[in-house]
Amino acid sequence: VGILLGLACTWDPVYYSLCGGAFGERLPKHTRCPSEGAPLGFFFRGIETLGSAAVPLNLIMLGSSLARGPDWTALPVRCNVGIVAAKLVLMPAFSTLLMLGLNLTVGRHGAGWFALRSPYDQIFHLAAVAVTATPTANNVVIMCSLYGSDRDTAAMATAIFSQYLLAPLLLPCTLTLAILTFHALDPLR
Repeated sequence: VGILLGLACTWDPVYYSLCGGAFGERLPKHTRCPSEGAPLGFFFRGIETLGSAAVPLNLIMLGSSLARGPDWTALPVRCNVGIVAAKLVLMPAFSTLLMLGLNLTVGRHGAGWFALRSPYDQIFHLAAVAVTATPTANNVVIMCSLYGSDRDTAAMATAIFSQYLLAPLLLPCTLTLAILTFHALDPLR
């Protein structure tokens, strides 16, 4: 229900009418929504201000958890290697296969339901692989800090530190392999 409501609210006339405009009108360019006279405009601006502070606060918390350095005793080495391998190698490989399968079944080379014009299909596929090939987001550290113990936070900080340590080596290799795979397995090549 929430997803459908979110999709309905992003539809331009609905969103504009919720923000104080007349239904069916288009939102003029360079117009702030909601307008200054909207009934809940003050509430929206307050939430917007809080939301703009979320990313800097997350980065500060990530920096504070990584500033202490990794606690190699908080996380067994085998577990840490497994986390790094799964996040930086296996997930991008799975995403590459998923994008190829999507393209060959419902994409441009399949049924055509999800057809992207060339070269945008390769950019879309590469973006999906790049999202899965990057280290774990700092939101996990925030959740461990809020709901876990100090040992849990230290273990997660160690896992994220290991991922950031190996990402400069593994990320270019992973993306290069994905690009080579997309080019080698492109049926219209």
